[in-house]
Amino acid sequence: MPLSLRIPSDKERLIRRAAAKLGKSKSAFILEAVYEKLGAADKLLALIEKQLAVCVNSELRVKAEDIISRRGGDLKAFDERIWAARMAGSSVAPDFELSDMNNIGMHLTDFGGKVLVLNFFYPT
Repeated sequence: MPLSLRIPSDKERLIRRAAAKLGKSKSAFILEAVYEKLGAADKLLALIEKQLAVCVNSELRVKAEDIISRRGGDLKAFDERIWAARMAGSSVAPDFELSDMNNIGMHLTDFGGKVLVLNFFYPT
């Protein structure tokens, strides 16, 4: 359902300038202000947090940072909640053995506590 607002021209210029300064459209700027006023920003932030827990999305991340910073919130706590949600369903990989290009066997447990990138390719 479309919504029409009658904004005095002097106020509209202020809104346009403020929105441009933040790199947002006038509509986005007004909607965010309405969300804040209605207390819906908490719900929006919770939805963004839930989405970021399952996938990386830079646009949502920027939106969350904007909401949190405008409210004087704690970005570190936000990141910790996202990380905890991502880790909740994770588990330790089972040990296995593979041979390198020189046919030397290596176990996954040989690299315990280290970041490990596995690259499986078959040279021809």
